[in-house]
Amino acid sequence: IARFKDGGFENLTMQEGLICNNVSSFCDASDGGLWVGTPSGLSLIQGGKITNYTLRSGSAPEGVTALAQDRTGGLWVGTNTGTLRHFKDGAWTTFGPKYGSPASLVTTLASIYRDIEGTLWIGSSGGLIRFKDGKSTVFTRKNGLFSDFIYQVLEDDRGRLWMTCNRGVFVVSKKELDEQALGKIERVTGRVYDTSDGMKSAECNGGGAPAGCRRRDGRLCFPTMVGLAVIAPARIRRDTTPPSTALEGIMDDGEPLPLVQGLLLRAGVRRI
Repeated sequence: IARFKDGGFENLTMQEGLICNNVSSFCDASDGGLWVGTPSGLSLIQGGKITNYTLRSGSAPEGVTALAQDRTGGLWVGTNTGTLRHFKDGAWTTFGPKYGSPASLVTTLASIYRDIEGTLWIGSSGGLIRFKDGKSTVFTRKNGLFSDFIYQVLEDDRGRLWMTCNRGVFVVSKKELDEQALGKIERVTGRVYDTSDGMKSAECNGGGAPAGCRRRDGRLCFPTMVGLAVIAPARIRRDTTPPSTALEGIMDDGEPLPLVQGLLLRAGVRRI
């Protein structure tokens, strides 16, 4: 870990007590500490002390890929086996394929976002997972999402979830996701942003969490292969007025025709 402070860098490695030098995720602790996820487990840096936790699925160690602090002081931990864990007051609760899975056929939990209602929205290798009241719903391309591998999930002030993948940034209404989960609608509708909207690269970065953040002014920042993409959701206006059309010319197999009413085309025309 490299920490920039007072104009210089401080480094923390296994020599200082980290569980592993390969850091994959960060999360602020509720009491001022820092949670650090690695392929070898979890480290808590607090008050100049480092405490390490090893997570196991059977005999195999699990790598920590995503972290999120909740408002009760608990910690949500996503792993590279698709397992979701909750840690509070020294006790662990596990959710996964063997424990009432928040996602079947998911191999990696890439990001965790907890909204104001307490619902978890998890970006994974198998779609978007909604984990609410102990039950999970998985949304994929079959349900209208743009991608099944989601790096990061953020929310704007209008109740919309912004998600990243290796082909761009897409946004979907939470209300539509909830309605689809209840069977009220078959598919959700969303909007995709890519190079045609000003991004230098549509390929967003994953592999580390968080892979994006929300600024205090509401702007959303996403790392891409060519720098940082910044989106201001509040400034986006959607114009639903259909554009007017104008007929500027007619060509018959490459030959221009006069713009007159009652125009007759010869037999055998293949391209108009």
